[in-house]
Amino acid sequence: MQKAGPAIRAYREALDRIDTDLRYELGELIDALDGWYSEWADGEGSFWWAEDTSVFFSVVG
Repeated sequence: MQKAGPAIRAYREALDRIDTDLRYELGELIDALDGWYSEWADGEGSFWWAEDTSVFFSVVG
């Protein structure tokens, strides 16, 4: 999760340069990562990140 903050910022900066067909999905990924990262950074979600630090995100469509 410690790398999620910089990734979120990079995704947001690149969003307007991404193919329009993929922007919605990238926006969903940004929102999900941002929520998880905020919990982790605040220490509220740290108990479940201690178990497994992997994040899997699937885009189907």
